[in-house]
Amino acid sequence: MTTITIDRAVVEQALETIEGLTRDRLFTAEWAGKHGAAIAALRAALEEPVPHGCYVDLDDDMEPDGCVLDEGSPRKCVHADRLLREGKNKTACKYWKPIEVKR
Repeated sequence: MTTITIDRAVVEQALETIEGLTRDRLFTAEWAGKHGAAIAALRAALEEPVPHGCYVDLDDDMEPDGCVLDEGSPRKCVHADRLLREGKNKTACKYWKPIEVKR
């Protein structure tokens, strides 16, 4: 299985377009029936919060953890300290990523 990352706004726009085309009957009932489950799954995935964690300096056997910004200790991380100086938060950090569940 390959994992791809698509910007949330792109997925939301695509779903709105598909739903509009279906509502306007530009997609056939057969098409809507065939792909309705996939559309519903995308919509549900957008509503579920995705757990995130900090991936800075992780070894292979380590799990991502919380952000020092949440702990009130930005000086413990050069990235967090820079983000604060720029008026940004942890979501702007390249090391704050979704946690992939290992199964």
